[in-house]
Amino acid sequence: MRQARHAHNVVGVLQKHRLGISASQIATKTGLDDAALAPLLEMLCEEDFAESVHGAVGVYAPGLALDRLALPGGSGIGAQLQRTLAIARDHIGAAIYLSRYSDGDVLVTQASTSTNAPPVEEHTPFHQAPHASALGKCLIGQLRHDQQAEHITRYTMESFTARTCKDPRTFLERLSHTRPGDPAYDIREYDQLVVCSAVPASLSNQIGGLALSLPSHHAHRLREATKALQRKAVPILLVLLLTGAIPTNTSAGDLHTADLLTTPSNVPLNERGLNHLLRMFATPLNSPTAIRNAADPTTPHLVSDTATNTLYLFDATPPESVTTLALPHPITAPTPGTQLLDSATNFPGPPGDLLVYGT
Repeated sequence: MRQARHAHNVVGVLQKHRLGISASQIATKTGLDDAALAPLLEMLCEEDFAESVHGAVGVYAPGLALDRLALPGGSGIGAQLQRTLAIARDHIGAAIYLSRYSDGDVLVTQASTSTNAPPVEEHTPFHQAPHASALGKCLIGQLRHDQQAEHITRYTMESFTARTCKDPRTFLERLSHTRPGDPAYDIREYDQLVVCSAVPASLSNQIGGLALSLPSHHAHRLREATKALQRKAVPILLVLLLTGAIPTNTSAGDLHTADLLTTPSNVPLNERGLNHLLRMFATPLNSPTAIRNAADPTTPHLVSDTATNTLYLFDATPPESVTTLALPHPITAPTPGTQLLDSATNFPGPPGDLLVYGT
């Protein structure tokens, strides 16, 4: 997470210098020394968040990934995550999986496999076998103790191989001995022919994990592959940071538009976000002024997507560079007609507050 936040700061500097900025200037603006900045810039270039300016040694500009992430409807987010998973797959030589814990279940949301990196054969759905999979252990291990116990009681802990732990007490005890952030392993517990590992890739209260699988005859590669996987969690977290998650190190006195959402994204605004949004939009959103502002990238504006019933809140671009990309922050739109703020009872603000007129 620390590396992802450093990368996020570097991307923020790049966004303000579309024509390029030197590595030394980036170091000055971010407070990172050369030893910390060099590998970040290498990763950002590999992942397409930055690119070297042709003919200018040590000068970097924003990469195409930032434009990809700004595509309406969130389609670019999935594309960028898939690209990152594919890079990790080819670099590590293993099938890669991205997962999250949602509504009490372990879900694999994306995967990247190939002929040389085949997927695990899912003979039993992963969400029914969390006790035997690295992903399941990784995600459940990030829950509170009472949530872990509740999850395990909802499933029969089947034995898939001779190495599967099917005793709930033993399983929970093993989880308690795992330090936060440590990898979780599946050494032929789900399938005799496969070994796996998983590392946390979580933001705030959105529990996620990044995993790999290898054929069991490549088990000798698992430790080094897991170390590489941990490094590849950084660009995954960076994508999530850039698309609306709340930075946990932001203070109440330093609230920016990126802080408007609770996590996961696509959920109603939190109280601080509502208050801030009210101050940003002093005019009703359906007024001629607001409509003009929506076409003006130098002001904060909302864009709606009817296909996904989502509002996208775009940051104002810095006045010194009207070409700077403003990244969107997705907000699931409440029912049209819903009044999100009530200044008379909850928040200070002008009459009218923030009303959802439709999406």
